Amino acid sequence: MASSLTGSGVGAVGAPPAIKLTRENFLSCQAQALPTLRGARVMGLLEGSDVAPPEMLDAEDANKKKISVPNPAYDTWITRDQQVFSYLMNSLSEDILSTVYGLVHAAEVWSSLHALYSSQSKSQIMPFGLKNVGVTYQRMMQKCLATQIGKNVQVYIDDIVITTKKGSTLIEDLKETFNNLDKFCLKLNPTKCSFGVPAGELLGFLVSARGIKANPEKIQAIVTMRKPTKLKEILQLTGRVAALSKFVARLGEKALPFCALIKQGEKFQWNEEAERASEDLKRTILTPPILVAPKEKEPLLLYIAATPQVVSTVLMVEREEEGKLHGVQRSCLAIPPGVFWEEIAERSTKAKKQQKEEKGEKASGAQTVPSEGEEEPHMIMMVQIPWMQVYITYILRKELPDDPVEARRVIRHSKAFTVVKGELYR
Repeated sequence: MASSLTGSGVGAVGAPPAIKLTRENFLSCQAQALPTLRGARVMGLLEGSDVAPPEMLDAEDANKKKISVPNPAYDTWITRDQQVFSYLMNSLSEDILSTVYGLVHAAEVWSSLHALYSSQSKSQIMPFGLKNVGVTYQRMMQKCLATQIGKNVQVYIDDIVITTKKGSTLIEDLKETFNNLDKFCLKLNPTKCSFGVPAGELLGFLVSARGIKANPEKIQAIVTMRKPTKLKEILQLTGRVAALSKFVARLGEKALPFCALIKQGEKFQWNEEAERASEDLKRTILTPPILVAPKEKEPLLLYIAATPQVVSTVLMVEREEEGKLHGVQRSCLAIPPGVFWEEIAERSTKAKKQQKEEKGEKASGAQTVPSEGEEEPHMIMMVQIPWMQVYITYILRKELPDDPVEARRVIRHSKAFTVVKGELYR
């Protein structure tokens, strides 16, 4: 195997690598074998560019009859191929030999090993670069800036924002950050750093001293949003609005016209009310309020607004330096039409109890001292989800809505439901 191939232009293949190929070290064994294979000029055999010539050639005998004779070029090619094949087989460990059993040419063995073990070996010897670089880097940054995160630094993988409450402490905050980075031998790219700026972009949001607001470039898809043409698209739209209602005040109220279209079914008609709601929804999302972070011991103002359709709350702060109200947190809950709400009349219960006490005190000659405490607020709770309650009422008591169309729909769809311990199941 180590002798040269006379007349073929191929040098000695050489001895097999010292390390046998296993399921985990394909790249290492390949790095050992490639210089030897290139030196023997047999890479064409392995990569398929050096194809086998015809085994037989057409010729004529003395009587000028066509006959087939062996091709010397094929004999030379097959000798080279089998020597490289033997080299590869001697490089394999016992557990790998079974995967190439039955193959007869070097190119077949080479391509099979690549297909089976190349990607597997890469994922095992380079896990940091291929699998968990983000998690590993974030863990390192949290350890590096552990004393600053939440105080004057926010970090997400390789994005670092240093926040300074006062201009006089800017240098101190920067120095503290640089010292922590230097301990972990981390360097910054000067072309991507900005210092002393009033605002900047982080994770697609615009961050400034006033607060956090959306980047206009990131919400252009809302401007070009087309109106829904299918019932499924309306359901998707209302679902997205429900998800955003946690962050935008009274957003659920703006989506009520879409809920009315859902009741029309597949043959809904897009009307002017829905068009106005769509434009109002775009305008609200494109001009979101700026939320600010509350300061320690800063008084917060809670505003609550309630209508028959929507309950909204907003937490505000008033900054003396600007004299304006800034939102801290907003919450909005849409109430579908027909929801039954019940008011827990605690005052009535307390009033009756107080009357009984006064009667007892009058009988004993004692006097009642009026309380100067704050008035107790009413408590409101939602008793039942409306669409479920309609089916529960029909299944248990055979009671139907007054609307005949709605009644027929309840009868038709109730066959798919059952009630267990007062709860509706499909």
